[in-house]
Amino acid sequence: MNETRASVLRWAAPALLLMVALVLITRGFGEPGVREVVRWTARTSLIFFCLSFAAWGLSASAWPSRHRPGLLASLALSHGLHLLAIAALTWHTSGANVAERGALLRLAGGMLAYAVIFVSAWRPGGGWARWGSFWVWTVFLVSYLPRAIASPVPFGLAVVLLAVAMVIRVWGALSRSRPTELESVRKAS
Repeated sequence: MNETRASVLRWAAPALLLMVALVLITRGFGEPGVREVVRWTARTSLIFFCLSFAAWGLSASAWPSRHRPGLLASLALSHGLHLLAIAALTWHTSGANVAERGALLRLAGGMLAYAVIFVSAWRPGGGWARWGSFWVWTVFLVSYLPRAIASPVPFGLAVVLLAVAMVIRVWGALSRSRPTELESVRKAS
């Protein structure tokens, strides 16, 4: 296993598992507890995603860039726990949580996002990680934006994090694509 991947997973994996255990112990193993696990794993997935997404726009020496493989593996673990919690919630609600209006379209988009996340964790330098992450970003935004409009205080932060991650990534790509002043002088000579 890649050392940078292992270094992040050494703290992220136990922290995620401890978080899930504490939520279930304090909230119960029934529907309310499982709903809390869904919420908290969505939050941790968002943080791991934003860090790994923005890393593409940062310098190679920045911590998120150096640890992108570990961040992607941690995202896959967090979102895998999220998927298990959604499945448990489906069992607790007899499928009511996936039978809502528009759920089929959200499910299809979400499954593609899960595929991107899991393939990116497996091959963190590949095209799925680089370009598929834009799809995952869109899925997160579509999930959080309507909630942020209805309830800005808790969900607005998620939209702000997504926006900041996009700005960092795009800004980094644009700054690398523009020739520096020194390069421009060399070409002119």
